[in-house]
Amino acid sequence: MFPVMARRYNCHVTGGTMKILRTLILITVLGLSVFGYAHPALAQVPAPDGGQVPRFEPGDCPVPIPQGMVEGTDITCGWLVVPERYEEPEGNTLRLAVVIFHPAGTPEPDPIVFAQGGPGGSTIDYYTQVLPKSPLREHFTLILFDQRGTLYSQPFLFCEEIYQEGIDLLPVDVTAEESEKRYYEAAMACRERLTREGVNLSAFNSVENAHDVNALREALGYEKIHFYGVSYGTLLAQHLMREHPEALRSVILDAVVPVQGNFNLEAPFAQNRAFNEFFSACANDAECSQGYPNLEKRFFDLVERLEKQPVTITLKDDQSMQSYPALLDGDSLVSLLFQTLYATELLPILPAMIAETEQGHYGLVERIFSIIVFDRTMAYGMYHSVVCAEDGQADLSRYDYSAVRPELRKDVDVSNRAFLKLCQDWGVTALDREAELPVTSDVPTLIFNGRFDPITPPQYGETVSRTLRRVYQFTFPNTGHGAFSSNDCADQIMMEFLKDPNQAPDASCLADQRMDFVTPREYISLPVMGQVLNLDDRLTLPAGVLGVAGVFLLTLWVVYPLGWLVRRLRDVPFGMAPLSHYLATAAGLMSGALLWLFLAGWVTAFGVLVANNNMLVLLGMPITARPIFIVPLLMLAVTVALLAFIPAGWRRWRWWNKGYFVLLALSALAALGVLGWWGVLFSGLAG
Repeated sequence: MFPVMARRYNCHVTGGTMKILRTLILITVLGLSVFGYAHPALAQVPAPDGGQVPRFEPGDCPVPIPQGMVEGTDITCGWLVVPERYEEPEGNTLRLAVVIFHPAGTPEPDPIVFAQGGPGGSTIDYYTQVLPKSPLREHFTLILFDQRGTLYSQPFLFCEEIYQEGIDLLPVDVTAEESEKRYYEAAMACRERLTREGVNLSAFNSVENAHDVNALREALGYEKIHFYGVSYGTLLAQHLMREHPEALRSVILDAVVPVQGNFNLEAPFAQNRAFNEFFSACANDAECSQGYPNLEKRFFDLVERLEKQPVTITLKDDQSMQSYPALLDGDSLVSLLFQTLYATELLPILPAMIAETEQGHYGLVERIFSIIVFDRTMAYGMYHSVVCAEDGQADLSRYDYSAVRPELRKDVDVSNRAFLKLCQDWGVTALDREAELPVTSDVPTLIFNGRFDPITPPQYGETVSRTLRRVYQFTFPNTGHGAFSSNDCADQIMMEFLKDPNQAPDASCLADQRMDFVTPREYISLPVMGQVLNLDDRLTLPAGVLGVAGVFLLTLWVVYPLGWLVRRLRDVPFGMAPLSHYLATAAGLMSGALLWLFLAGWVTAFGVLVANNNMLVLLGMPITARPIFIVPLLMLAVTVALLAFIPAGWRRWRWWNKGYFVLLALSALAALGVLGWWGVLFSGLAG
């Protein structure tokens, strides 16, 4: 079971998870490890005597310098030193990590400051992977800062206790009550540890966070800034608009969280709406409905089946390379769809994901859950501090979930009570009532909504826009949680807006936007790809067999020419060998050549998909790669011929010929057996 993930909502671009998901998939493919194991919180330090606070201190970059960039020229890093509490400017300080991308061309006077969601997500971790190739870099200075309490800032409010509890519960079937109880205990253990380390949890809230943004502007010497916020970053943006309107040239709100709402308690409504949109989108699309008929019923039938008979899957921690058994039940599958609806890049393959899971192919499920479960970048200490200060007090009687699907609401009462109990005991100071009032502003504002967003529905954007006097709002019919950097049209509209925030941006590209689902006719299903991406230990033995067999088959390409050369050098006359010998040799040569031709083609096609961020790699291969997968069938035919030629020449061959060709045949059979085991051998006939 996946208790922590299933019962904790966040407005975070990585929860399930836009381009960071894609990036982590690629990191896994490339075998890289970018996160450390432990994240100890460093306690706040007293302000140094005479040190101006806030201030910017240049320093080393916390992440690798993007390829092609030069530190100090293209990118500058450092620390923003800020008061722990702005009402106590002489008190303790915090250090916020800052990364600045300098423009490649003529710079605009106002930079763009980016804010990630969560709360508790890392802006630097995500956007240093997205922005280096963005057209925004041509003329804008792009400023990333990790909000107080997040990954690269000090202190980092990572909750090892919550992280470990989630792993401990993976193979366990527990009730919602037990899951919430254990989560609460882990969260309280984290709170006690952070408090012992000197962390003032009440200092981590949206108002202090908004002051940090203004302090960043002042410390870097800018009169005004453009501010982009995604998810929780939009909530922060609204506080910034209220607290420091003078600092803002414009604001972009992407996947909006209203200050006057409570996204945790409203999450079941948002989830239910997103599920409806997803299933209706497929049902109303001729190709999707034909490829995946009755998808909604099939999904919930599968949920019911897994709830009655859970299956054990294997998750892989890409960092430690350790594998963990995990129980996949119906609730987990519901959570999986919820999480993947965040990720715009994954939306086209979600019907296929459901169909593959229905057939018992869990590789893709294992990959996605592995990314989510073993995420060490999320600061849950910061998350609970911010959320509990903002939304920790609520009247549950105001929420009627009767219109929500039974599968989505069955444990909502348990979850809601647990949320409020945790906030009560987390013990942070609540924000003033004024912080919950709608923000009224003249600052030019651009709002992006996503049709399939499972946590911040388009109506949230509409709610916020009602009190903004200069606002431009767009809803994309093919995005999830966050549109910028995952949709070219959104990027284009945002660029137009930034050129002149006082004019409505050209949004004509919206007319061409549609949801395009991947259908069975468009790809070759290869369940083994999920295992490859998950670095599954179960691949080790068959991959080893395939490698040894392939190498041995290649020996004929060395032995045959070498034998000919030796006989030629020794001037040994060439006798007339039996025809069966020549035929067997030709079959052996072709068998090895075809195997390596196929493997080279497969790896090349795989590399092209990865390079182009094509999510089909999670399912298999595009149908255009079918010629590659015809090759194993040719190898099968050649191997059958080899097996026929061996007995035909058995009596006339020398003993070493017999042994060698038998080993060649066995190697070919072993290679074909592995390809068959992986479901690859006859995949060229699919479609």
